[in-house]
Amino acid sequence: MNKSKHLDMVDVEAFLNHYDYWGGDGWVSEILNNNIDLELMREAVIKLSQGKEAECQSLVDDMFIEKWWDREEA
Repeated sequence: MNKSKHLDMVDVEAFLNHYDYWGGDGWVSEILNNNIDLELMREAVIKLSQGKEAECQSLVDDMFIEKWWDREEA
């Protein structure tokens, strides 16, 4: 059985600070509106904690189900 890495609060906080679009309330809203693939978000937090920012950014781009920034650019 493959045991998942435990995410420390400091890793989650670093991720949220790095990607602070709307603060914690914005993230909770996106999650409650089912607009975040939580597995991809988890992987992104892990990648950022490992210093792999490019891999993290790719996961962040993919974890949003509805790409709201595409709508804003149109």
